[in-house]
Amino acid sequence: MSEQILDEIQHLIDEEAHESALILIEEHEESFQEDSFFFYLKGYTLFRLQRFEEALESYKKSISLDFENCAAYSDIGYVLLVMERWDEAEFFIKKALQMNPSDPLGIERLGLLYYSIGEFEQARDCFLTLIQLGHENSRIFFFLGELHAHLGEFQASMDYLDSCLEIDELHLDALFSKASLLEELGRLEDAVELFEKVLSSVEEEDEMLDVLVSLGSCYYKLGDLKKAFEIFKRAMLLDDSHALILNNMGLICLELNYMEAAETYLSRSLKVMENFEAWFNLGRCHLKCERYRLALSAFRKALGMDPGREERSYCYYHLGQVQKSLELYSQACESFETSVSLGASLVDQYLQYLECCLQLYRLEEGYEFLHKSKVKELEYYHALFLFTVSRGELERALRFVKLGLRKYKDMPALNYYKASVLAMQGKAKAAIKALKAAVDKEARFKTMAKKNACFSSLLEDPEFLELVKI
Repeated sequence: MSEQILDEIQHLIDEEAHESALILIEEHEESFQEDSFFFYLKGYTLFRLQRFEEALESYKKSISLDFENCAAYSDIGYVLLVMERWDEAEFFIKKALQMNPSDPLGIERLGLLYYSIGEFEQARDCFLTLIQLGHENSRIFFFLGELHAHLGEFQASMDYLDSCLEIDELHLDALFSKASLLEELGRLEDAVELFEKVLSSVEEEDEMLDVLVSLGSCYYKLGDLKKAFEIFKRAMLLDDSHALILNNMGLICLELNYMEAAETYLSRSLKVMENFEAWFNLGRCHLKCERYRLALSAFRKALGMDPGREERSYCYYHLGQVQKSLELYSQACESFETSVSLGASLVDQYLQYLECCLQLYRLEEGYEFLHKSKVKELEYYHALFLFTVSRGELERALRFVKLGLRKYKDMPALNYYKASVLAMQGKAKAAIKALKAAVDKEARFKTMAKKNACFSSLLEDPEFLELVKI
């Protein structure tokens, strides 16, 4: 009779009829007080019903009746893993593996534990052990793909995800992870194709929402703002109070110059949850609309969100723009200098900074600050060339261009700037030589030179005319 009841409970569990299984368990519990397997089944049933504390008690009762019950130790470890009680989970999973070192389920659970606490190398070793033991399946390959992505080993990650998909071509988690990896690698068209494939198969709203957010992000990065807006709008039908989606809708409207809509979406995002991105984009919105006091407040609140270094650098750049517009030149200089020190490198940033320095009669100090700054990208030399040429400081402009060419040898744009200055100085041969160096690399500089007033002194020079002939 007892064997028949245990078989019936096991059958109900196999059929995923866990509530019915628990009813049967409770009806007969008095008759099985000394049966370890009965309490093991009760523990498993309670776990599947997400009654975790009760499940732990039943598993422990099972162990008290049979200290060699390896499966109960392993299951306790897994329940504790789900409950994020990491140290206890590790103890019980390792206890089970001491009893059965080659148990594939125990090894997998230990790998999942290490994965959950961020010990990715140890997690990888566990899953590789499973493969060495001949327990290859799509799930193990998927986890290895995820682990290598976390470790920054993208090719290995891609290989394992492909191995997973060879076994199960509709493994949605693997498809989503591969699409995310392609997005990370900048292969946006391929990522879009995979995200679309996943979207056509998912049924759960939460999963659909994740895919739509990622798909919208890809379209945004591809510059297809209207398609991105359409995707995020679909996402809003599933959750109209999702801060990230609202922020992305606001950002797209901002880029499309739908300023009223941008402000509405960003304000709604902030009501859901204050975050750097929404405050930053709202500040940009106010700046574009010349609402400088509101922009000032928004950028300061964005900085109060403790953003990362890159985010802070661009926030200070925009803050400087606002302060300059309010004629707060000293504050603007400080903001631009902070932006530069944090690593931002934008042509407009350098130009506006130097204009503020000019207003404060501190131009030489501005040049000196920029000279000492660590970040000297191409934009730095471009801005200094434009600023000094606009002021007629040709020798200084030429000096900045030559400094740029020391770092960016044979850079066509810098040779073009050099040719421009030399032409304005009346140094025809040197100008043509520099222009040839630019044109040899990029033919577009031919057209630019023909239309550039800087080269007007060379318009009758046969060598120049031959060089810019299209």
